[in-house]
Amino acid sequence: KQWYQRRVRGARKYFAGKWVGTPVLNSDGRDKKFEAAFWRLYKYIGGANAKKTKVPMTLPMVSNTYLNENFTEQGTVMYLRLPAAFQNNPPKPTDQLVFFDDSPEDVIVYYRALGKEAKSEDVLKQEFEKLATALNKAGKKFYPYVAVAGGYTMPGIGAQRSEVMFAAIENDGRSPGTVFSKKRS
Repeated sequence: KQWYQRRVRGARKYFAGKWVGTPVLNSDGRDKKFEAAFWRLYKYIGGANAKKTKVPMTLPMVSNTYLNENFTEQGTVMYLRLPAAFQNNPPKPTDQLVFFDDSPEDVIVYYRALGKEAKSEDVLKQEFEKLATALNKAGKKFYPYVAVAGGYTMPGIGAQRSEVMFAAIENDGRSPGTVFSKKRS
């Protein structure tokens, strides 16, 4: 039986490209920090940019939590992938907390689908542990220092679908240089 045969786990490829991101700031408050980050990105795609251009929203929206070698949280960044029409020349953000990040390579991610919105950091932590356990048991190599949570539905509209993800490590042992694995400085 293959490790991914259950409907809640699998692997998918994300293609190289440009993402728009913003930090998730503790100063925004424990209960509001993800909401504040979401609104910064939403304002950017809604026209709060140098060209006052609306940028279509893409899914997933991902939040990358960066961990040190002791698995202590070092920070989190929320991202939206820019649509194809904006990959080469996206409008510059007007908010200094909004920036672009390039993923110069395609990346395979291993995921675990939650089938619902993850309402707490404790639930996410448990789901990441379940995914890591399944990957280790299956002998899959993955980059454990960026825990990626993704949302695949429009926030607050209909049934929600969330996933937890880790970037796969290539057969040559190198970690992919993408928003799914690189540490932001």
